[in-house]
Amino acid sequence: MTFGTDSPSIPSLTGIEVAGSRGTGSHCCRPTSATSILPVHTPTLQAFFTDRLIRQRQASPHTLAAYRDTLRLLLVFASARRGVEPSKLDIDDLDAPLVGAFLDYLENQRENSARTRNARPAAVRSLFRYSALRHLEHAAVIERVLAIPPKRFDRRLVTS
Repeated sequence: MTFGTDSPSIPSLTGIEVAGSRGTGSHCCRPTSATSILPVHTPTLQAFFTDRLIRQRQASPHTLAAYRDTLRLLLVFASARRGVEPSKLDIDDLDAPLVGAFLDYLENQRENSARTRNARPAAVRSLFRYSALRHLEHAAVIERVLAIPPKRFDRRLVTS
């Protein structure tokens, strides 16, 4: 089953582009092979994008693309860390220590600022909150991931 082939406006973890993302020059929309990033819970992931984000939240194409890119990065990172193909990953493989290491990787290796790093967990938290209602057997792992706090950063003071 390939995710995102029903509609070009649905983001895909298999390389199908989000509508309007072609030609933006962004490296996030590079094609991947159809089997490279399909997790075990593909129906949950597909329902998260189609039901939760598109139908219920009416998320913008930019939000969909950002969530898609974050989850793609997470699955590739988890695959490398666990030594397992992305298609073999399970929710239990995406535990709090791994998600924390992923966030550190974003900040240190990819040189994301703390603000950008804090935007990534929003996608992860949203997926895990959605999954909590559908996968009670993973409640402990999901609860620990949802408890990861945002990283603090210095805010500029606005003076008048």
